Amino acid sequence: MIAYIRSRSHVLAVVLGCLFILVFLIHALMAVFTISMFFVLVLIHRKNLVKSLVIGLLVTLPVFMIILIWWSQREVSSAAGPGFVSSLIQYYGTNYLASLPGRARLIVLDNYFLFPGIWGCLIAALFFGIILAPSISFLIKPTKIYQALKSPETCTCTPVLALLLWSLFCFMVLPGEIFNFQILYPRFSVIFLAAAIVLGSLVRSSTITRWSFAAFFAGCVLHLILWGHYLRDFNAQNVEFAKDFFPRDAHEKVLAGVVYDLDFRGKPIYFHFPSYYIVWTQGIGTFRIVDLVDFAPPIGRKAGGPFVPRYAEWAWLAGNFDPSYLRADYLLIRGKAGKGFSTYESSFRKLKSANKWKLYERKTSITPNPGSDSSRR
Repeated sequence: MIAYIRSRSHVLAVVLGCLFILVFLIHALMAVFTISMFFVLVLIHRKNLVKSLVIGLLVTLPVFMIILIWWSQREVSSAAGPGFVSSLIQYYGTNYLASLPGRARLIVLDNYFLFPGIWGCLIAALFFGIILAPSISFLIKPTKIYQALKSPETCTCTPVLALLLWSLFCFMVLPGEIFNFQILYPRFSVIFLAAAIVLGSLVRSSTITRWSFAAFFAGCVLHLILWGHYLRDFNAQNVEFAKDFFPRDAHEKVLAGVVYDLDFRGKPIYFHFPSYYIVWTQGIGTFRIVDLVDFAPPIGRKAGGPFVPRYAEWAWLAGNFDPSYLRADYLLIRGKAGKGFSTYESSFRKLKSANKWKLYERKTSITPNPGSDSSRR
Protein backbone atom coordinates (compact mmCIF):
# COMPACT_ATOMS: atom_id res chain seq x y z
CA MET A 1 0.00 0.00 0.00
CA ILE A 2 2.82 2.39 0.87
CA ALA A 3 4.63 1.62 -2.41
CA TYR A 4 1.48 2.39 -4.38
CA ILE A 5 0.67 5.59 -2.49
CA ARG A 6 4.17 6.91 -3.09
CA SER A 7 4.53 5.83 -6.73
CA ARG A 8 0.93 5.91 -8.04
CA SER A 9 1.91 3.04 -10.35
CA HIS A 10 -0.92 1.59 -12.43
CA VAL A 11 0.59 -1.88 -12.11
CA LEU A 12 0.68 -1.59 -8.33
CA ALA A 13 -2.91 -0.35 -8.39
CA VAL A 14 -4.02 -3.54 -10.14
CA VAL A 15 -1.93 -5.70 -7.81
CA LEU A 16 -3.36 -3.90 -4.78
CA GLY A 17 -6.93 -4.34 -6.01
CA CYS A 18 -6.33 -8.08 -6.45
CA LEU A 19 -4.78 -8.34 -2.98
CA PHE A 20 -7.87 -6.68 -1.46
CA ILE A 21 -10.05 -9.33 -3.13
CA LEU A 22 -7.74 -12.10 -1.89
CA VAL A 23 -7.96 -10.81 1.69
CA PHE A 24 -11.75 -10.71 1.39
CA LEU A 25 -11.84 -14.35 0.31
CA ILE A 26 -9.85 -15.21 3.43
CA HIS A 27 -11.74 -13.05 5.92
CA ALA A 28 -14.27 -10.31 5.20
CA LEU A 29 -13.65 -8.30 8.38
CA MET A 30 -9.91 -8.18 7.69
CA ALA A 31 -10.67 -7.03 4.15
CA VAL A 32 -12.72 -4.13 5.51
CA PHE A 33 -9.94 -3.31 7.97
CA THR A 34 -7.29 -3.45 5.21
CA ILE A 35 -9.31 -1.15 2.96
CA SER A 36 -9.88 1.30 5.80
CA MET A 37 -6.16 1.20 6.60
CA PHE A 38 -5.41 2.01 2.97
CA PHE A 39 -7.56 5.15 3.14
CA VAL A 40 -5.99 6.13 6.48
CA LEU A 41 -2.58 6.05 4.78
CA VAL A 42 -3.93 8.06 1.84
CA LEU A 43 -5.22 10.73 4.24
CA ILE A 44 -1.92 10.82 6.14
CA HIS A 45 0.15 11.37 3.00
CA ARG A 46 -2.20 14.19 1.87
CA LYS A 47 -0.46 14.50 -1.51
CA ASN A 48 -3.07 15.53 -4.11
CA LEU A 49 -5.63 14.41 -1.56
CA VAL A 50 -8.82 14.67 -3.64
CA LYS A 51 -7.25 12.94 -6.62
CA SER A 52 -5.74 10.27 -4.36
CA LEU A 53 -9.10 9.55 -2.74
CA VAL A 54 -10.82 9.24 -6.13
CA ILE A 55 -8.13 6.87 -7.43
CA GLY A 56 -8.28 4.97 -4.15
CA LEU A 57 -12.02 4.48 -4.61
CA LEU A 58 -11.38 3.10 -8.11
CA VAL A 59 -8.72 0.72 -6.76
CA THR A 60 -11.08 -0.58 -4.08
CA LEU A 61 -14.24 -0.56 -6.24
CA PRO A 62 -13.99 -4.26 -7.27
CA VAL A 63 -13.72 -5.50 -3.70
CA PHE A 64 -16.48 -3.11 -2.60
CA MET A 65 -18.77 -4.61 -5.25
CA ILE A 66 -17.91 -8.14 -4.12
CA ILE A 67 -18.59 -7.21 -0.49
CA LEU A 68 -21.99 -5.78 -1.43
CA ILE A 69 -22.90 -8.92 -3.38
CA TRP A 70 -21.76 -11.13 -0.49
CA TRP A 71 -23.72 -9.04 2.00
CA SER A 72 -26.92 -9.31 -0.01
CA GLN A 73 -26.53 -13.07 -0.50
CA ARG A 74 -25.92 -13.79 3.18
CA GLU A 75 -29.54 -12.83 3.94
CA VAL A 76 -28.45 -11.15 7.12
CA SER A 77 -31.62 -9.17 7.69
CA SER A 78 -33.76 -12.27 8.16
CA ALA A 79 -31.23 -13.92 10.49
CA ALA A 80 -30.56 -11.09 12.88
CA GLY A 81 -33.85 -9.40 13.71
CA PRO A 82 -33.29 -5.63 13.69
CA GLY A 83 -31.51 -4.04 10.76
CA PHE A 84 -27.79 -3.30 10.75
CA VAL A 85 -28.15 0.44 11.36
CA SER A 86 -30.74 -0.14 14.09
CA SER A 87 -28.40 -2.64 15.76
CA LEU A 88 -25.55 -0.11 15.73
CA ILE A 89 -27.73 2.64 17.21
CA GLN A 90 -28.96 0.30 19.91
CA TYR A 91 -25.45 -0.94 20.74
CA TYR A 92 -23.76 2.46 21.01
CA GLY A 93 -26.76 3.95 22.76
CA THR A 94 -27.10 1.31 25.48
CA ASN A 95 -24.22 -1.20 25.55
CA TYR A 96 -21.00 0.49 24.44
CA LEU A 97 -20.05 2.26 27.68
CA ALA A 98 -20.64 -0.92 29.66
CA SER A 99 -18.21 -2.74 27.35
CA LEU A 100 -15.27 -0.39 28.01
CA PRO A 101 -13.95 -2.14 31.16
CA GLY A 102 -13.84 -5.42 29.23
CA ARG A 103 -11.62 -3.85 26.59
CA ALA A 104 -8.83 -3.69 29.14
CA ARG A 105 -8.41 -7.34 28.12
CA LEU A 106 -6.06 -6.01 25.45
CA ILE A 107 -3.32 -6.35 28.07
CA VAL A 108 -3.84 -10.10 28.46
CA LEU A 109 -5.86 -11.29 25.47
CA ASP A 110 -3.14 -12.93 23.39
CA ASN A 111 -1.17 -14.81 26.06
CA TYR A 112 -3.51 -15.55 28.97
CA PHE A 113 -4.15 -19.03 27.56
CA LEU A 114 -0.75 -20.12 28.86
CA PHE A 115 -1.97 -20.79 32.42
CA PRO A 116 -5.36 -21.00 34.10
CA GLY A 117 -6.66 -18.25 36.36
CA ILE A 118 -4.67 -15.27 37.60
CA TRP A 119 -1.29 -16.73 36.60
CA GLY A 120 -2.29 -16.68 32.94
CA CYS A 121 -3.29 -13.01 33.25
CA LEU A 122 -0.06 -12.05 35.05
CA ILE A 123 2.16 -13.76 32.49
CA ALA A 124 0.17 -12.19 29.65
CA ALA A 125 0.49 -8.72 31.22
CA LEU A 126 4.26 -9.27 31.56
CA PHE A 127 4.62 -10.03 27.85
CA PHE A 128 2.39 -7.08 26.97
CA GLY A 129 4.71 -4.80 28.95
CA ILE A 130 7.80 -6.25 27.26
CA ILE A 131 6.27 -5.69 23.82
CA LEU A 132 5.22 -2.12 24.55
CA ALA A 133 8.32 -1.05 26.54
CA PRO A 134 10.57 -0.11 23.57
CA SER A 135 8.04 2.32 22.10
CA ILE A 136 6.34 3.59 25.27
CA SER A 137 8.49 6.72 25.51
CA PHE A 138 7.44 7.52 21.95
CA LEU A 139 3.75 6.74 22.41
CA ILE A 140 3.25 8.83 25.56
CA LYS A 141 4.38 12.01 23.78
CA PRO A 142 1.63 13.39 21.53
CA THR A 143 4.08 15.78 19.84
CA LYS A 144 6.18 12.88 18.56
CA ILE A 145 3.10 11.09 17.27
CA TYR A 146 1.93 14.29 15.57
CA GLN A 147 5.31 14.86 13.93
CA ALA A 148 5.46 11.28 12.67
CA LEU A 149 1.98 11.48 11.15
CA LYS A 150 2.71 14.92 9.73
CA SER A 151 5.89 13.83 7.91
CA PRO A 152 5.13 10.45 6.32
CA GLU A 153 7.69 10.97 3.55
CA THR A 154 10.63 11.31 5.96
CA CYS A 155 9.57 9.29 9.02
CA THR A 156 10.02 5.54 8.51
CA CYS A 157 7.76 4.66 11.42
CA THR A 158 4.68 6.53 10.14
CA PRO A 159 2.94 3.54 8.42
CA VAL A 160 3.53 1.28 11.43
CA LEU A 161 2.37 3.98 13.85
CA ALA A 162 -0.77 4.46 11.76
CA LEU A 163 -1.42 0.71 11.83
CA LEU A 164 -0.95 0.58 15.60
CA LEU A 165 -3.29 3.53 16.25
CA TRP A 166 -5.94 2.37 13.79
CA SER A 167 -6.00 -1.18 15.19
CA LEU A 168 -6.22 0.28 18.71
CA PHE A 169 -9.12 2.48 17.58
CA CYS A 170 -10.92 -0.57 16.15
CA PHE A 171 -10.32 -2.52 19.36
CA MET A 172 -11.67 0.28 21.53
CA VAL A 173 -14.64 1.31 19.37
CA LEU A 174 -16.06 -1.65 17.45
CA PRO A 175 -18.73 -3.86 19.05
CA GLY A 176 -17.85 -7.27 20.40
CA GLU A 177 -20.86 -8.93 18.79
CA ILE A 178 -23.61 -7.36 16.74
CA PHE A 179 -26.12 -8.26 14.05
CA ASN A 180 -25.11 -11.94 14.25
CA PHE A 181 -21.46 -11.03 13.62
CA GLN A 182 -19.31 -12.37 16.42
CA ILE A 183 -15.91 -11.60 17.96
CA LEU A 184 -15.34 -8.23 16.32
CA TYR A 185 -13.01 -6.02 18.34
CA PRO A 186 -10.94 -8.81 20.02
CA ARG A 187 -9.57 -9.74 16.58
CA PHE A 188 -7.53 -6.53 16.46
CA SER A 189 -5.37 -7.22 19.52
CA VAL A 190 -2.90 -9.31 17.54
CA ILE A 191 -2.56 -6.56 14.90
CA PHE A 192 -1.95 -3.99 17.63
CA LEU A 193 0.76 -6.11 19.27
CA ALA A 194 2.46 -6.93 15.95
CA ALA A 195 2.53 -3.23 15.09
CA ALA A 196 3.89 -2.42 18.58
CA ILE A 197 6.77 -4.88 18.08
CA VAL A 198 7.75 -3.36 14.73
CA LEU A 199 7.31 0.21 16.00
CA GLY A 200 9.51 -0.51 19.02
CA SER A 201 12.27 -1.84 16.79
CA LEU A 202 12.12 1.30 14.64
CA VAL A 203 12.10 3.96 17.34
CA ARG A 204 14.62 2.31 19.68
CA SER A 205 16.99 0.47 17.33
CA SER A 206 19.73 3.10 17.60
CA THR A 207 19.43 3.88 21.33
CA ILE A 208 18.88 0.50 22.96
CA THR A 209 21.33 -0.42 25.75
CA ARG A 210 22.91 -3.80 26.41
CA TRP A 211 20.74 -4.32 29.48
CA SER A 212 17.58 -3.48 27.55
CA PHE A 213 18.58 -5.82 24.76
CA ALA A 214 19.27 -8.59 27.29
CA ALA A 215 15.87 -8.05 28.93
CA PHE A 216 14.00 -8.19 25.61
CA PHE A 217 15.95 -11.28 24.53
CA ALA A 218 15.15 -13.00 27.84
CA GLY A 219 11.48 -12.12 27.36
CA CYS A 220 11.50 -13.68 23.89
CA VAL A 221 13.15 -16.86 25.18
CA LEU A 222 10.66 -17.09 28.06
CA HIS A 223 7.76 -16.61 25.63
CA LEU A 224 9.13 -19.36 23.39
CA ILE A 225 9.64 -21.76 26.31
CA LEU A 226 6.17 -21.22 27.79
CA TRP A 227 4.35 -21.61 24.49
CA GLY A 228 6.50 -24.63 23.64
CA HIS A 229 5.52 -26.19 26.96
CA TYR A 230 1.87 -25.35 26.30
CA LEU A 231 1.90 -26.99 22.85
CA ARG A 232 3.80 -30.03 24.13
CA ASP A 233 1.19 -30.62 26.85
CA PHE A 234 -1.64 -30.02 24.41
CA ASN A 235 -0.23 -32.52 21.90
CA ALA A 236 0.38 -35.07 24.66
CA GLN A 237 -3.24 -34.79 25.80
CA ASN A 238 -4.54 -35.33 22.27
CA VAL A 239 -1.97 -37.72 20.82
CA GLU A 240 -4.65 -40.41 20.26
CA PHE A 241 -7.02 -37.98 18.60
CA ALA A 242 -5.74 -38.53 15.06
CA LYS A 243 -7.02 -39.42 11.60
CA ASP A 244 -7.31 -43.12 12.41
CA PHE A 245 -9.64 -42.31 15.32
CA PHE A 246 -12.46 -42.02 12.76
CA PRO A 247 -13.76 -44.93 10.58
CA ARG A 248 -12.23 -45.25 7.13
CA ASP A 249 -15.63 -45.52 5.44
CA ALA A 250 -16.90 -42.28 6.99
CA HIS A 251 -17.24 -40.44 3.67
CA GLU A 252 -20.78 -39.09 3.18
CA LYS A 253 -21.72 -39.94 6.77
CA VAL A 254 -22.71 -37.24 9.28
CA LEU A 255 -20.86 -36.64 12.53
CA ALA A 256 -22.19 -34.40 15.29
CA GLY A 257 -19.90 -32.95 17.94
CA VAL A 258 -21.01 -32.93 21.58
CA VAL A 259 -18.20 -31.30 23.54
CA TYR A 260 -19.12 -31.31 27.23
CA ASP A 261 -15.56 -30.52 28.32
CA LEU A 262 -14.22 -27.56 26.32
CA ASP A 263 -11.27 -26.57 28.47
CA PHE A 264 -7.52 -26.92 28.23
CA ARG A 265 -5.70 -25.09 31.02
CA GLY A 266 -8.94 -23.40 31.99
CA LYS A 267 -9.72 -21.96 28.55
CA PRO A 268 -12.32 -23.15 25.98
CA ILE A 269 -10.23 -24.75 23.25
CA TYR A 270 -11.99 -27.85 21.99
CA PHE A 271 -15.29 -26.62 20.57
CA HIS A 272 -13.99 -26.66 16.95
CA PHE A 273 -12.43 -30.13 17.16
CA PRO A 274 -15.38 -31.91 15.46
CA SER A 275 -14.23 -30.10 12.31
CA TYR A 276 -11.24 -32.48 12.13
CA TYR A 277 -13.70 -35.13 10.97
CA ILE A 278 -14.33 -33.03 7.86
CA VAL A 279 -10.62 -32.38 7.26
CA TRP A 280 -9.40 -35.95 7.81
CA THR A 281 -12.22 -38.01 6.27
CA GLN A 282 -13.99 -35.53 3.94
CA GLY A 283 -17.12 -36.57 5.77
CA ILE A 284 -20.01 -34.33 6.76
CA GLY A 285 -19.86 -32.80 10.22
CA THR A 286 -21.32 -30.13 12.45
CA PHE A 287 -19.30 -26.99 11.77
CA ARG A 288 -19.98 -23.69 13.51
CA ILE A 289 -18.96 -21.45 10.60
CA VAL A 290 -21.72 -22.60 8.24
CA ASP A 291 -24.40 -21.50 10.70
CA LEU A 292 -23.00 -18.02 11.29
CA VAL A 293 -23.57 -14.87 9.29
CA ASP A 294 -19.89 -14.31 9.87
CA PHE A 295 -16.72 -13.35 8.07
CA ALA A 296 -15.90 -16.41 5.96
CA PRO A 297 -17.48 -15.50 2.59
CA PRO A 298 -16.95 -18.76 0.61
CA ILE A 299 -18.45 -21.06 3.26
CA GLY A 300 -22.14 -21.86 3.51
CA ARG A 301 -24.60 -24.66 4.26
CA LYS A 302 -25.49 -26.49 1.06
CA ALA A 303 -29.24 -26.61 0.44
CA GLY A 304 -30.68 -30.03 -0.30
CA GLY A 305 -27.72 -31.92 1.17
CA PRO A 306 -27.72 -34.52 3.96
CA PHE A 307 -29.20 -33.59 7.29
CA VAL A 308 -26.59 -31.78 9.39
CA PRO A 309 -27.60 -30.56 12.87
CA ARG A 310 -26.75 -27.03 13.85
CA TYR A 311 -23.67 -26.92 16.04
CA ALA A 312 -24.19 -25.18 19.38
CA GLU A 313 -20.75 -25.30 20.96
CA TRP A 314 -21.78 -23.79 24.31
CA ALA A 315 -25.08 -25.64 24.77
CA TRP A 316 -23.49 -28.76 26.22
CA LEU A 317 -22.03 -27.06 29.27
CA ALA A 318 -25.32 -27.53 31.11
CA GLY A 319 -25.34 -31.27 30.26
CA ASN A 320 -28.05 -30.91 27.60
CA PHE A 321 -28.44 -33.04 24.49
CA ASP A 322 -30.17 -31.91 21.31
CA PRO A 323 -32.51 -34.66 20.03
CA SER A 324 -31.81 -33.52 16.46
CA TYR A 325 -28.36 -35.12 16.92
CA LEU A 326 -30.09 -38.53 16.88
CA ARG A 327 -30.08 -38.23 13.11
CA ALA A 328 -26.27 -38.14 12.93
CA ASP A 329 -24.40 -41.31 11.97
CA TYR A 330 -21.68 -40.61 14.53
CA LEU A 331 -21.41 -38.68 17.79
CA LEU A 332 -18.05 -37.29 18.90
CA ILE A 333 -18.25 -36.65 22.64
CA ARG A 334 -15.59 -35.07 24.83
CA GLY A 335 -15.86 -35.19 28.59
CA LYS A 336 -18.44 -36.81 30.83
CA ALA A 337 -21.74 -37.05 28.99
CA GLY A 338 -24.58 -35.12 30.59
CA LYS A 339 -27.90 -36.50 31.74
CA GLY A 340 -29.47 -35.39 28.49
CA PHE A 341 -27.42 -37.90 26.51
CA SER A 342 -28.09 -40.83 28.86
CA THR A 343 -31.74 -40.81 27.74
CA TYR A 344 -30.68 -41.60 24.16
CA GLU A 345 -27.45 -43.53 24.76
CA SER A 346 -29.11 -46.83 23.91
CA SER A 347 -29.52 -45.60 20.33
CA PHE A 348 -25.72 -45.57 19.90
CA ARG A 349 -22.82 -47.97 20.36
CA LYS A 350 -19.34 -46.87 21.38
CA LEU A 351 -16.71 -47.40 18.68
CA LYS A 352 -13.62 -45.84 20.23
CA SER A 353 -12.39 -43.83 23.17
CA ALA A 354 -9.15 -41.90 23.67
CA ASN A 355 -8.47 -39.82 26.76
CA LYS A 356 -11.64 -37.73 27.12
CA TRP A 357 -12.82 -38.41 23.55
CA LYS A 358 -15.50 -40.99 22.73
CA LEU A 359 -16.85 -41.90 19.30
CA TYR A 360 -20.34 -43.38 19.04
CA GLU A 361 -22.14 -44.83 16.02
CA ARG A 362 -25.92 -44.76 15.62
CA LYS A 363 -27.47 -48.24 15.68
CA THR A 364 -30.61 -47.57 13.63
CA SER A 365 -31.14 -45.78 10.36
CA ILE A 366 -33.15 -42.57 10.45
CA THR A 367 -34.37 -40.83 7.29
CA PRO A 368 -33.73 -37.07 7.40
CA ASN A 369 -36.75 -34.81 7.26
CA PRO A 370 -36.33 -32.52 4.21
CA GLY A 371 -38.64 -29.94 5.77
CA SER A 372 -36.59 -29.56 8.94
CA ASP A 373 -35.25 -26.07 9.54
CA SER A 374 -31.79 -27.45 10.33
CA SER A 375 -31.49 -29.03 6.87
CA ARG A 376 -31.85 -25.73 5.06
CA ARG A 377 -29.14 -23.26 4.26
